[in-house]
Amino acid sequence: MGTRSRIVVIDEQKNKKIDLYCQWDGYFNYMGIKLLERLRDKELVEKFKTNLNKCYFTDGSEEISEDYYDKFISRDVMYRIIENVADCKLDKIILQELGDKEAEKWLEYCYVIDFSSNVFMCYHRANYIGENPEIVCFLDNLPTNENFLKSLEE
Repeated sequence: MGTRSRIVVIDEQKNKKIDLYCQWDGYFNYMGIKLLERLRDKELVEKFKTNLNKCYFTDGSEEISEDYYDKFISRDVMYRIIENVADCKLDKIILQELGDKEAEKWLEYCYVIDFSSNVFMCYHRANYIGENPEIVCFLDNLPTNENFLKSLEE
């Protein structure tokens, strides 16, 4: 059984660029930590931010190969979406948008990386609605893994 979650990424211009459904291991002490580890890598984050301008949501008309699907759209991509987008050499990165109404019924966790506000927000039992995150971390001052988990216990 999976621990379903969602990763949302907002670019510096306040545009939602990634809205990824993740089937497995969505809880804070796994997905939250994996995302934090990547967000601490400044070189990776800069490449990721640069390539966000290549991302757009599909209208369903594009043909997508199985390899492409496995790298950018699959429910199994999870936190690796950061590396996959950062390292992408393609001109366009086609993604699927999860959609708010559909997700709020069954998601257990949601992670929002918001470059326009310079924050990483984590939600439990909530869809990304911008209210009541469990924790808000500034991207330029991320906590250690231990402090991140400790702050969630409070």
